[in-house]
Amino acid sequence: MGADRDTQIDTPASGGRVAEDPILAPLAPGAVPRTPGLPPSAVMSLQPEAADGFVRAPVRPSSLSPQRGAGDRSARAPRRASPMFHLSPAGNAAASLWPSKYVWHQSSLRDLIEDTKTDVSAIITIVDALQDSARNATAHDLERGLDDFEDTWAEGLHQLQDIRRNPAPAPDVAQMDDDVVVQHLTYMGQIQRRIEQVLMGAYGEAARNTVHGVQAPMGGWKFGHEPAALLAGTHALSADERRAVRDASAPAVAVDPVTKKKAAFEKKIAGVPEDYPTRVRAYLEDRITSLHKELVDNKGAADRGGVIAWDRYEDMARAAQRVVDATFGAYARRPAMKHDVNLIDLWESRGKDQAHMTPKQRVGEAAELLRYFVKSDDEIRAINAQHHADPTRAEENGILNGIVSELSKSHTQDLQEINRGWEGEQDPATHRIFMQRWPNDPAGDAQHITQRRAFWDTFEIFMHEYLHSLTNDRYEDMAETLTAEQENTFTEGMTSFMTEVAFANVDPQDPTLRQLIEGPTFATLPFDAQTVPDVSNRRYESYQQARRIVEAVGLPNVYAAYFLGHVDLVRPAK
Repeated sequence: MGADRDTQIDTPASGGRVAEDPILAPLAPGAVPRTPGLPPSAVMSLQPEAADGFVRAPVRPSSLSPQRGAGDRSARAPRRASPMFHLSPAGNAAASLWPSKYVWHQSSLRDLIEDTKTDVSAIITIVDALQDSARNATAHDLERGLDDFEDTWAEGLHQLQDIRRNPAPAPDVAQMDDDVVVQHLTYMGQIQRRIEQVLMGAYGEAARNTVHGVQAPMGGWKFGHEPAALLAGTHALSADERRAVRDASAPAVAVDPVTKKKAAFEKKIAGVPEDYPTRVRAYLEDRITSLHKELVDNKGAADRGGVIAWDRYEDMARAAQRVVDATFGAYARRPAMKHDVNLIDLWESRGKDQAHMTPKQRVGEAAELLRYFVKSDDEIRAINAQHHADPTRAEENGILNGIVSELSKSHTQDLQEINRGWEGEQDPATHRIFMQRWPNDPAGDAQHITQRRAFWDTFEIFMHEYLHSLTNDRYEDMAETLTAEQENTFTEGMTSFMTEVAFANVDPQDPTLRQLIEGPTFATLPFDAQTVPDVSNRRYESYQQARRIVEAVGLPNVYAAYFLGHVDLVRPAK
């Protein structure tokens, strides 16, 4: 569309980096009750075992390191099977089917992450305190470990699908009880999230340490005139790295093992009664129905008297800007968000625009929203993967365009109303942010958990949209030259990535932060972890592709491209 859209981490322990802003915690963020710090034995397990860190074996440079070799992501360390922790005997049997394979150079780090009784913020404290080379090596382990857990989880999920739909599964799968597999996959997801939290903390620390005391001018640096330190650690991409970015930036289409080419599109697949067009059309119709209920119902002109005051939104926006600027302020900044200047009521503004549209323009707006769903929704990506559908090929593209054309005409009004009720957007041309102001404070909620959670959710949306406004125009222009799915990765996926990096510096229990987000009345209530939704709930599916790009080219290259416009540092191969 013409605008960028948006559809708990453990609490800090004592010590660590001193915050530069009173609303930021000195350690990693949290939205669960505080827990005791690490026991001395755990801390000792991560003490340096070499002159510059705790790594026993040599490792390749990580994304945080100034040097980055071609092909690093694929050249993983030796692989071995390793057991899972904290599982029942049956769960351990499931784990034996899907053993993790990456060998962590720091097994003690992995042990701490897999010990779910250990607070994540305590692990981040240790990582932040390491010297640069040791922290880089740690990031390497975290990146490869996360990849491995994700790959293993996907393998287990496929086995679970076999258990549920295959009347005669393979013998080893037949021995696995459905509940046992679910238990194992749930555990794997929990560990993935813990690795992500530690990794985002390390990425944020790298950004904050880039140039101490430097703040970008409002509107960002003029291209080529940024401090040299902001380009430190960047490197020109090799041909292999450009291919790695290309492959990471869009969901992979299966490759035929014989021809080594992309697998042929399968309009109909075994075990699924509906064909590809039917599945896509049905999903989009369900999506229209659910979004209309969520974003439109009971939100009309008669309800406008109950909207939340603008000063609440300006406070939440101020909190989001201060959090983001504390991490990325050396790279880019924008002026404070003010009502009717760069902070606009989306429902009112879009309503005025729609009132003057011709019938053809109304259908066009509906079609644009549907195209957005097609390129960004998780379920569409899953359907594409199952059918080996590649939207860049003529056949699949023709099917998708036909469905968009059909539904944009049959559901014009619903889609326009959804567009008007969308939660938040940022206009790349003007950098104005558009938000909804609906209240969400049901009767009987004495602690106002629902409304407080809605405020925190809005704060997370503000972070995401503010980061869109910091995205360099050259980067946006580059993304627009790519395929629709690649563009979504470079824009929405990468902005989701940056949002989570910045959120890794948030302390939800900080009184000043709570007052800005929850308001002066609600902030006096006892802190409740339920009020802070996990920021990953707001991520786009293409976050995963964006994170793999970071692994492929290194964090310095990504920051320099996204914020400063040095797009050749991330440009994919054709």
